[in-house]
Amino acid sequence: MGLIRTLRHAGLPAVGILLMVVAGATRVRAVEVERRPRTPGRARPEVYEDEAASGGLHRAGDVWMHVDNTNYSPGNYWYNLGLNQDPAGEWPGPSGIEYLGFSSLWVGGQDAERGRRVDQGDEIRGELAGFARTRRAYDGIPGGARGVDDDGDRHRDEDFLNGKDDDADGRVDEDYGAISPEMFSSEMLDYTPEAIGDGTDSDRHVPLGLRVRRTSFEWTTPGGRDFVGIHYEITNVTRQIEGGAGHTLDSLYAGMYWRPLAGPRYGETLGDDDMVGFNRIANSGTAAAFNQAPGSHLSRDPLNLNIFWCADDNGDGGQTSGAGAVLLLEATHFPRLGIKPAFTAEDMVRDNLGNAPRTSIPHTYRVFNAQLPYEDGGRPVNDAQRYNALSDTSRRTDVHPDQPGSYRTLFSVGPYVELAPDSSIELDLAFCVGRADYRLSTPFPSSDGQLAAVRAKIGDGVPRDPDSPNAPSLVASCMEAWQAWWGAWRSNPGYDAMTQFVYPHTTTLSCYPADCDDNYNFDNQLGDRGRESCVMAPAQPPGSSDIHYYDTDDFCSTERSVLSPRTLSATRCTWFNLDGNAASGACPLGCEQNFSCRLYRPAVDHLTWIGSVPPVPPRTRIVPGDRQVEIRWDDIAERVPSGGKGRSDFKGYRLYRAAGWKRDLETGVVGPSNDLWELIGRWTPGGEQGEPTASLRDSAISDTTYDRTAPCRTDTCHVHPVGYYHFVDRQVVNGFRYFYVVTAYDDVPNPYPGKELVPTLPQLTPRAASDSEAVVGRTDCAGDAKHIRVVPNPYRFRAAWDLRPSSGDPTGTHINFNHLPCGRWTLRIFTAAGDLVQSYHESDARGSGTLEWNLESRNGQDVKAGIYVYSIESDRGSAVGRFTVIR
Repeated sequence: MGLIRTLRHAGLPAVGILLMVVAGATRVRAVEVERRPRTPGRARPEVYEDEAASGGLHRAGDVWMHVDNTNYSPGNYWYNLGLNQDPAGEWPGPSGIEYLGFSSLWVGGQDAERGRRVDQGDEIRGELAGFARTRRAYDGIPGGARGVDDDGDRHRDEDFLNGKDDDADGRVDEDYGAISPEMFSSEMLDYTPEAIGDGTDSDRHVPLGLRVRRTSFEWTTPGGRDFVGIHYEITNVTRQIEGGAGHTLDSLYAGMYWRPLAGPRYGETLGDDDMVGFNRIANSGTAAAFNQAPGSHLSRDPLNLNIFWCADDNGDGGQTSGAGAVLLLEATHFPRLGIKPAFTAEDMVRDNLGNAPRTSIPHTYRVFNAQLPYEDGGRPVNDAQRYNALSDTSRRTDVHPDQPGSYRTLFSVGPYVELAPDSSIELDLAFCVGRADYRLSTPFPSSDGQLAAVRAKIGDGVPRDPDSPNAPSLVASCMEAWQAWWGAWRSNPGYDAMTQFVYPHTTTLSCYPADCDDNYNFDNQLGDRGRESCVMAPAQPPGSSDIHYYDTDDFCSTERSVLSPRTLSATRCTWFNLDGNAASGACPLGCEQNFSCRLYRPAVDHLTWIGSVPPVPPRTRIVPGDRQVEIRWDDIAERVPSGGKGRSDFKGYRLYRAAGWKRDLETGVVGPSNDLWELIGRWTPGGEQGEPTASLRDSAISDTTYDRTAPCRTDTCHVHPVGYYHFVDRQVVNGFRYFYVVTAYDDVPNPYPGKELVPTLPQLTPRAASDSEAVVGRTDCAGDAKHIRVVPNPYRFRAAWDLRPSSGDPTGTHINFNHLPCGRWTLRIFTAAGDLVQSYHESDARGSGTLEWNLESRNGQDVKAGIYVYSIESDRGSAVGRFTVIR
C-alpha cells in the first residue's frame, strides 16, 4: 500500500500543542487567532525556515508584503504570534497601514478512496531543510533568463528555483525563469512529516498528494507599483510518493482563503471594523454578468476584473487612505487538462467536455463571520465543511457584510473533473492596494450588483489626492495588475509539428499597403488567425466515434444548426479561438515598413507577467567607520542586459540615505518610510545629470579586474567587483542608525499624462531597506584601554537614538562603549554592589572600537536605575570606570 493510503489508517496521535521541537529547532504550528495590538515577544523569527533566511519581504514597489515557505503567506500570520515583524500587506510601505492579515491556498478533492479532503493552512508547507527556504531572484539574474536555455540542454526554464536539482543534471537552479525586479519562490508539500503528524486541527490531516510551487512578483515601474503578483502551480505527485502509477484525484477545487484587514498596524480595532465584498468590474467600469452566456465557447474573460476587496469602515480618522483586494486573474481552464474520458449527451449540449472549467470565473465566493459557527455563517473548521465551502454554489454569500465586522473570505475555482498523476493546475492572483474615498456619504456596497457604489468608493469616482497625485484608486491598481499579467503572445517554433493541418501561411508572403493596417500589420492572413487554443481528443479505443468541436468565431457568425464542427485528433492539435481575441494567435511579426512579411508561426504561447524593469540592481557593501560610512558597489547594472530587452539601457546611479528612523508608524515599522530617504549623490556616465561616474572609480581596481562570480550572458560582457565604485558619507554621527541604497535607473514614458511636465520618468531599482540593513557609525579601536568613553552618561530615561522595541531588539535602546582597545579584551558590567550584570568580548564589537549594550542583564531582564561599574581586561591594558542609568 502506498504512503498516502497507509497514512489514512495510521492512527497518528493528536498532539495539541502550539510549539513543536523538530530536528532540534523550535517550530510553530499555527492555530488561527484574532490579530490584536501586542508587544513584540522574544520568540525566534524563523518560523519554518532556517534562522539565516526567514522568508522574504516584497518592497520593490509601494506594497510591502511578507512571503515565506508556509501556506500562511503572502501575508504575515506570524506577526500576531510575535515571530516575525514583517508587514503583511502595507501600503505605501512601510507606512504601518495594513491591508491584509494572512492568506492560505485551499485545495479540496476526492482521493483514491473517495474521501473528501482539503489541504489548507500549514497542511501545505515547505520542508524543514536549508534547500527549502524562500528564494529571491530578479529579472536579469544569471541563470534566470526567461524563455532562454541558460544551461544549454535544449530545454527552457526547466529548473524551478527551489534549491533542488529538478532535472537530475548535477546542477541546482541553473535554468529557471526570473520575473520582475523582485521575485520570491517557494516549494511546499502537503505530505511532510510535520503536517501529517500534527493534530492541532479538529480532524486529522490526510494529504491528497500535492506539490505546490508559488512565485510572487513586484515591479518598481511608475504606474505599476501598487500590486504583488502571485502564481501557484499545484501538481499531483502521488506517483512520486507511492511509486507505481500513483492515482487520479477527482472533483478538485482550488481556492484562496484569507483574513482581510484594513487599518493601522497597532490600531485598537484592527480587524474588527472591516468591510468586504466581491465585484466583477469591466475595464470600462461597467457591470459584467457573473456567468458567460450559454454556448459562447469563450474560455477566457479578458475584459472583466474579479475583485475581492476589503476596506475600513471609516478611514480611521484619515490614517487609512486605501482599500485592498485579492484579484483573481486566471485559473487553469478548458482546453488545459484535456477532454473528459467520458461524457454524456447533456455534456455535449452544455459544452462540458473538458476536465477543467470553461472559464476562470469564480466557482463560488464566501464570506465568513469569525464569531459564528459554520452552520450560521462562520468559518469552516473541518474537511467536510471546507469542501462544502469550496464546492457549494447554492450559498454564494453566507453573511452579508453590510456592517463592519471581523470576516474571513474565500473564493474557489473548479471543478477539475480529474487531475491525473504528474498533471498540474495553475492559479494567478494579485494582491492590489489603492485609494478609497472615506469622505463620501455613499456607503460601501453590500452586494455584487452595486457597481455605482464600487465606482464611488474604490473606483473611477475616487478623486486624486493632491498630496499624492500618482496614487491610483483600488480598481486602477487592479487594472495595473491585470495589464502586467496579460503580458503578450509569442510564436511557438514547434507549431507545425503540433498541428493537425499545416496551413499555407507558413511560407514567406508579400503584402502591400492596402493589405496592412496603420502599423504595417498584415491583415489578410489565412488559416488560424486568432486561434490560440490547442484542443486534442483523448485516446479512443478502436471503433469509437470521432469527437467534434466548434470554433468560437464560427459560432458567433453562424447558426449552430448549420455549422460543420471540426474533428479532433488524438495526436495533433486542432486550433480554436477560445479567448475571443483576434490578437492572440495572430502573426507576431507582422509586416515591416518595406511591406515584406516574414516567415511566421501563429502566436499561440501566452507569456504572462510582463512589466517594465529597471537595470539589474548593483551589488553593494556598506562599511561603517568612525563618523563616516563608505558605500561600495559594482557596475553590473551597466553590463548585464535589462530583463527582456537584450541590451543595457542604463542611464545612471542615485545614492539615497535615510536617517532619523525610530521603528514606529511615523518613520516606518520595519524600515525607513519614503519620507526619510534623501538623495545624496547622482552620477551618469557623461555627467549630464550630476557627477560623472568616473569620479567614483576606485583606482585600486583596474579596468581589467573582473568578478567571475557575476557572469553576463555573453562571453564579451564582464563585471567588475564590488568596490569598483565607492563613495564616503562623512555626514554621520556615531551611534545612530543609517540606511543606504544605490539605485540604477533608466527612463520610461510618463504614465501620468497631464500630471507632470516631463515626457519620461526615471525607473529605479528598489529604494527600500529593512531593520537588518541599518549601519551605525562606530569609533575606531584605541591603542590602549585608557580611552574608553560611555555614551550617553548619564543615561536619562532614553537616548536620542532609541527605537521602538521589536522581537529582535526588545529594549529598543543602547549605551555605547566607545574607543575600546584593539586586540583581545573582556568587558564586564557590575552593579554598585558588585553583582555581575553582563559581559562581552572583542567579537561582540564586530571589528570596531564600539560596543552596544541594550541595558539587559545576562538573564534577559531590563536593568534598574542606579550606578554601574565596568571593568575591561585586554592585552593592551586594563581600566575601570562607572556610569549612571536614570529610569
